[in-house]
Amino acid sequence: MLRLGGEEEPSALPWGVRPALAFAGVAAAICLIVLPFSLHHNSRPRIISFTVDKSVVTASQPITLRWKVRNVKKVIIKGQNGTAVEPPAGDNHITLYLSQPGQYSFVLVAMGGDGHGLRRALTPSE
Repeated sequence: MLRLGGEEEPSALPWGVRPALAFAGVAAAICLIVLPFSLHHNSRPRIISFTVDKSVVTASQPITLRWKVRNVKKVIIKGQNGTAVEPPAGDNHITLYLSQPGQYSFVLVAMGGDGHGLRRALTPSE
């Protein structure tokens, strides 16, 4: 830099350091914008899988539903007749005994701690 008297002002930092500091400032600003979004996005509930062990439901025979979820505080299994079961936290399966043979549908509701929820339907078929 030049002073008013035409003399050159001594620089506190060498020229090679200034671009590196400018780049570091831009990188820090980008992290401040992107990081909160990615943390929030990664904390949303996810249903990895929802499966059943049998394709045909027979009376008085057990049927087991299994699921894999992430970032979930509560799981609810809903049946087509309006019944709902909330397995204990941490469980990844439930065994049901159905009174009538036939076609059934189940819905897995996965609730995250932030109030967001996901649903996935499952209908065993032959």
